[in-house]
Order: sequence, then structure tokens, then C-alpha cells
Amino acid sequence: MDTTFALLHSLRVKGLARPEVLSGLSGVPVRDLEARCQPLVDAGLVLARGGAMAGYMLTPKGKGEAARLLADDAETVAAREALSSFDSAFLPYNTTFKKICHRWQIRDDEQPNDHSDAEYDAAVIDE
Repeated sequence: MDTTFALLHSLRVKGLARPEVLSGLSGVPVRDLEARCQPLVDAGLVLARGGAMAGYMLTPKGKGEAARLLADDAETVAAREALSSFDSAFLPYNTTFKKICHRWQIRDDEQPNDHSDAEYDAAVIDE
């Protein structure tokens, strides 16, 4: 996997990442990270932050480049059909699960479920 793609994709997935986290996600050793990220910072793709929220994050331009590289990645393209098939099979279950979660959190009258009605909660669990 291309180092630039690995770094940009890792930041797209993680958001703000400290060097040790970005290293673990991208496979770039911590000792090499600054040298590998600096050209991305210089190109306006990555922002290197200091202070309490230190780490690396994508700029809007970096998000666009990460998306472009992902679309062009041979492994991603090869996996697209399998992932699409999986996604089609998964979506009905996910939709049902989300509805059950909603019923667990919000009653039929659109009020938050305070879980004081054990019968209601049991019925939701049985779904």
C-alpha cells in the first residue's frame, strides 16, 4: 500500500490522530512519521496540530485527495463487489436493529424511555 494513501486513509478514518496512533493505523514507524507527513502538510492535505489536541488531521483538500485515492485503489476496487453484496445482505438487519434501538430509547408517544415499564422493555428486548 502506498504510504501517502495509508496516511491519508488512516486520518480519514480516525480524524485527529496522535503520532503513535497514526503509526499503528498506517504502518509508518513513529520515527519516520514526521518526514512522511511533512510533504502532506506542505501540500495542504494534512494539518499538524500542537498543544492539548496535538496530532495530525486532514484538511478539506486532504479529504478530497483521500477519497480520490480510495476510489483508485486496486484493492478497494476489487473488494467493491464483495462489499456491495455484504452491504445488501446487512442493511435489512441493520434497519431492524436501529428500529429496536429507537424503541428502546424512545416510547411510542415520542417520549424518552425512562425504563420504568418493565413490560415495555421486555417486549422491546423480545423483538
